[in-house]
Amino acid sequence: LLDEARYVKSDEELAYIEQATRLAELALDVLRAEARPGLTERALYGRMLGSMIEHGGGTIVTVGSMAALKPGLIGGAPYGAAKAGVLNFMGHLHTVLRDKGIRATTVMPAEVDTPILDNRPLPPDDKARATMMLPEDVAQAILLCVTLPARTVVEEMVLSPTRTRDQSRDIEVSRNLGAPPGAK
Repeated sequence: LLDEARYVKSDEELAYIEQATRLAELALDVLRAEARPGLTERALYGRMLGSMIEHGGGTIVTVGSMAALKPGLIGGAPYGAAKAGVLNFMGHLHTVLRDKGIRATTVMPAEVDTPILDNRPLPPDDKARATMMLPEDVAQAILLCVTLPARTVVEEMVLSPTRTRDQSRDIEVSRNLGAPPGAK
């Protein structure tokens, strides 16, 4: 990846990418050393944060969802509430840990063409999926967040497809899902 980046990035930008890579490797080293059966996610998370603080900083990026900001019928209330909780938690992390050099970012994409969409009450067809973002679009946004200079943090990032699609049928199907007879 760095070899490809050399064609379009400055030496300074490459230095930040290399630093981000080193910090990610440190976090993975802690993960490999500490992860074992019976260790809670909370304890592991604490150890990884401790390692970031010990090494002078780091970046935590969580992929949330646009549903945190714009709840709707397609995702449903529980999904939107869970994603709003993620956004709130990451905001808390940012507030508490920023002076220790920890950057906390929440990336909130709208529809991304992934297999999970097949689980919707009305799975999108090929025409609908052609309007959606791709996973690599989200990955590029994350790369931007982690490769910015340590003096800069993207607290929240909202990603949307350039062109909108008609979701009226999706909303209708979701609205009627589980409705009692005669309520439709």
